[in-house]
Amino acid sequence: MIRKIRVVFYTAVGFSLLFFIRLFYLQVFAGAKYAHLAHFQSIRRIVWKAPRGRIFDQKGRVVADVKPSFSLSLIPRELDSLTERKLAEVVSWDKELINENRNAYSPIEILANLSQEKAIELEERLSGLRGVRLEVRPIRYYPYPFLFHALGSVNKITKEEWERDKTYEKRDFIGRQGIERWYEKILRGKDGFRLVEVDARGREIGDLPEVEEVEPVAGCDLYLSLDLDLLFLVDSLFAPYKRGACVALDPRNGRVLILYSKPYLDPNLFLFAFPPEVWERIKNNPGKPFFNRVTQAQFPPGSTFKPLVALAGLENGRLRSSSRFLPCNGGFKFGNRYFRCWTAHGSLGLIDAIAQSCNTYFYQVGLAIGLEEIIKMAEDFNFGKKTGIDLPGEEKGILPTPAYLDRKYRGRYPKGIVLNLAIGQGEIAVTPIQLALFYCAIAQKGKIYTPHLVDSIKFPCRVYHPTFLDSLSDFLPVIRDKDTIYTYLPEAREVRLSLENLRLIDSALQFVVERGTGRRAFLPEVKVCGKTGTAENPFGADHAWFVGYAPKENPTIVLCVLVENVGKGGVHAVPIASRIFRRYFHLEENGTVSPMAKGE
Repeated sequence: MIRKIRVVFYTAVGFSLLFFIRLFYLQVFAGAKYAHLAHFQSIRRIVWKAPRGRIFDQKGRVVADVKPSFSLSLIPRELDSLTERKLAEVVSWDKELINENRNAYSPIEILANLSQEKAIELEERLSGLRGVRLEVRPIRYYPYPFLFHALGSVNKITKEEWERDKTYEKRDFIGRQGIERWYEKILRGKDGFRLVEVDARGREIGDLPEVEEVEPVAGCDLYLSLDLDLLFLVDSLFAPYKRGACVALDPRNGRVLILYSKPYLDPNLFLFAFPPEVWERIKNNPGKPFFNRVTQAQFPPGSTFKPLVALAGLENGRLRSSSRFLPCNGGFKFGNRYFRCWTAHGSLGLIDAIAQSCNTYFYQVGLAIGLEEIIKMAEDFNFGKKTGIDLPGEEKGILPTPAYLDRKYRGRYPKGIVLNLAIGQGEIAVTPIQLALFYCAIAQKGKIYTPHLVDSIKFPCRVYHPTFLDSLSDFLPVIRDKDTIYTYLPEAREVRLSLENLRLIDSALQFVVERGTGRRAFLPEVKVCGKTGTAENPFGADHAWFVGYAPKENPTIVLCVLVENVGKGGVHAVPIASRIFRRYFHLEENGTVSPMAKGE
C-alpha cells in the first residue's frame, strides 16, 4: 500500500515538474514570440464608407455625383520586412507617412484613384502580404467644373479638424466651400462597419457572428434651384473674359437660377494629392479662383445704383418725374471740383435721366435729397448686410453711413461724397447678389425674398444630425414614399414704398432697354427692364454691370452680370444678359454644348 502511494506521489511530482518547466519555457524564452502572435490573431474593424449625398439641378440632373475609387492602403502596425520588400518592388510611396504612424492599426492610404486594371494587377502581386489592403471607396465626382463656386468641393480633413470632431476618420473628406460646406453635416452620411477575425498574417478569417454589422447610411440628396442649361450658356458667354460673375434669381421666391463666377477651379482636383508646384500656381493666380465673385466681390455699383437714388428722392418728395435741373453739358461743377458725365445730355426729366444714365442729373439729385436719405433707402434694401444666401463666406459690402464716414474722416467728410454716391461711385461697394436682390424688390414692388440654392432635401432617416435638420426652420418636412422630403418655404419681407413711385422706376428701366444705354438687351417678344453700369476702377479698366428683369408685367427672372476690367456695361455686360434672356424665354436655339451631350 505504501509502495502504491509513493508511485502516485512521484508520478504527480513528475508531471508537475514537467508542467512548470514548460510554463517556464513559454513565459521566459518564448513569451515575446507568442505574445506577438496572439497580438495579430485579432479582431479588425472594417469601416464601410457612407456615400456622400448627391446634388441635382432643378431638372433632376446630377451635378455632384459619387463614384467608386480604388486605393491601396497599409496598416503600419501589421507590416513586416517581407511586405515592405515586396511593396518596394511594385509601387513607390511616401515611406515617411508610414514611419510617422508606425504603431497605427488604422489603414493609411498610400495610392489613390487607381484604375481598375491597376487595382487588379496590385491585387495579384500583393495578395497574401500582411498589412496591405486594396479598398473600394465611394468618392465625390463633379461633372461640371463651372459649378465650383456654387457647389464648392471636398478634400481630406486636416488634423486640427479631426481633433475637433472625431466622428470623422483621419482619411475622411470634408466639404470646403459652397453647398458642400454649408450642408456638410447632412451630405456626409454615416459610416457603417463590421468586425472580422484576422489571422497572424493579417488575412481575414471571417465575420464575428456574435456582432451584427452596421450598414452605412448615405448622405442626404440635395435638389438645387440652379438651371444647368443656363449655366452652360453663361460659361460659354464668359469665354472671352478673364474675370466676372453672373447671378439670376426668381424674384417671386428667391430661387437662385444661375450662380457663376470666373475664374473657377475644377473641384475634382482636390480629391487627390497634387504636386506643390500646382498649389503654388493656384495660390498665386491673380484671378483668385477661390474667390466667389457673386457673394464676395465688392465693387461700386456705378449707374445701376441710380434707380435707388431716384426712389429716395421720390419717396421724400424732393423729386418728381418732371423734375429738371441744370442741363448736362458734359459735367457739373461743385466747389473746386468738376464732376464729369459720360456725354452732354442737355436738359432731361427723371425717366430720360435714368434711361440715358446722365450723371449730371444725378449729381444734382444727390445734393437735393442729401446723403442721409440715400443711405436710409439703401439700408431699407439691405445694402451693407449679408443677403442670407445658403453659402459660406458671403460679404456684406460697404455702405458709407454717416457713422462710417465720421470714423473714416473724423467727423469732417467732404460734401462731394454725396455726388459720387448718387451715381454709385466712391465709398459704396456692393456684391452682385445684393444688387440682384434690389432689382428683385423693384420687380416685386417692394417684396424681397431671401436668395437660396437648395429647393429640397431628401432625407432617408433621422438617425444622424437631427439637430441640424431641426435648425432648418425654412424647410417643411413632408413624408413621401417612405422618405422625408424637406421643402424650402420662401419667406418675404417688404419695403413699404409708394406703388406709384415703384411703377415710375419700372417704366424708366423699360426705357433704358428700349431707347437708352441698355438697348442691346431689347427683345421684341418680351419686355425687358434693366440698368447698365460702369464702375470706375482706380487700378485699371472699369467694370461692366447690367442688372435687369423680365417680363415687365410679371417678372420671373432677375439677372445681374458683372464683367471685370473691360469697360462699359452697355458694351460688355448687356450682350451677355441679352443672350441669357433669350435662352430663358426659349427665343433661340440651344447653340451651346448641352449637359446631355457631355455624357451625363
